Amino acid sequence: MLIGFAGNANNYPLMLARALKRQGGEVRFLVTSRLRLDRPENRYPEYEAGYPDWVIDCGEIDFLNWLLPRASTRRALKLLRECDLVVLNQLSPTLAGRLARPWVALLTGSDLATLANPKYIDIAVKETRRAPRPLFRFVKRLLLQRLVAAQRHGIAEAGLVYTPIRGLLPAYDALLDGLGVSDDKREWLGMTEIDRIAVVPPPNNPTLRILCGARLNWVRPIPLGMSELDYKGTDVLLEGVAQFAKKCALPFELRLVRKGLHVAETEQLVRQLGLEGHVTWLNEMSQRAIQAEFEAADVVVDQLGNGFVGMVGLDAMATGRPVIANGRPEFYEPLLGEPSPICQATTAAEVADQLTKLTVMAERVRIGQASRAYVARHLSTDAAARRLMARAQRLINR
Repeated sequence: MLIGFAGNANNYPLMLARALKRQGGEVRFLVTSRLRLDRPENRYPEYEAGYPDWVIDCGEIDFLNWLLPRASTRRALKLLRECDLVVLNQLSPTLAGRLARPWVALLTGSDLATLANPKYIDIAVKETRRAPRPLFRFVKRLLLQRLVAAQRHGIAEAGLVYTPIRGLLPAYDALLDGLGVSDDKREWLGMTEIDRIAVVPPPNNPTLRILCGARLNWVRPIPLGMSELDYKGTDVLLEGVAQFAKKCALPFELRLVRKGLHVAETEQLVRQLGLEGHVTWLNEMSQRAIQAEFEAADVVVDQLGNGFVGMVGLDAMATGRPVIANGRPEFYEPLLGEPSPICQATTAAEVADQLTKLTVMAERVRIGQASRAYVARHLSTDAAARRLMARAQRLINR
């Protein structure tokens, strides 16, 4: 059974593909983006010198290439048609109608909230830089209508749709319900690479090192074309850190990455709260570099909004670090059957309280160990690969 992959947001699909390969599966993985974040070498140093034969670089395939196939797109279609089952991410669901193969839609955010949302068409046309030219706007609208229709078909007709748990993101649920995606076709995919990420003993830095791994997205309203998932609660974090600073004499450092919609606004809020002396700014980095930051941190902070803990939090937990976040326990505890070791916080006061508890080294060790054990039990890529394989043959037979 040959399983093909196209689309690689944040290397998340590649994590699953590597697990399938490790378990003896036959895999073909297409790289279709020049964006650094979505390139295999951004996460895996072994790919710097070149890809193995099962990872194929098809070049840059943007939305126009998906709609008006050029040589790179035709090559991708040929390679995918040779597979028994195809896993589609990002723009790739637009290809589904041309594959004549069973497929899975692995949705990681904008591929549903934006590209499968009819409202995206008006937003994209309105924001075009060449808006004064009516003909250009007309043509762009036609192309986007075709893209959104193809993306919606690719999701609606998939044999399996990886998407957040029902109830976590109501806007996502509404889109999927509108596409007729029933709950029996939906599956949640949360995973980290237990096989690759080693547990690193806590550093016990003389100055408590707090790393915020989430994007700096927090000024409301969130821009059109984005969703509640994009709000990360940076403001909640900074206000909580300011409260913590007032009641704790322990020296600490908050590390922020210049990535996200609201870097300038974050700089201003840091000044307003008097945190300049505590903040260290980092430039945007590779996934390999952020892993080194996890290892050097005492505490990691993920999203504090109404999304869910993603790769940042799960990889930090796999490293053995305590994670402060809104872990959405009301959804995950019933699903996984046990409380999460995530240090739960949705308000500034809760952030301050969690940081205060984590000033104790023994508590950081305890929660870090519990975090590693938790993701190993429930959220490994190997477990995710086994679940996919259990459904793959049924999808092919059907």
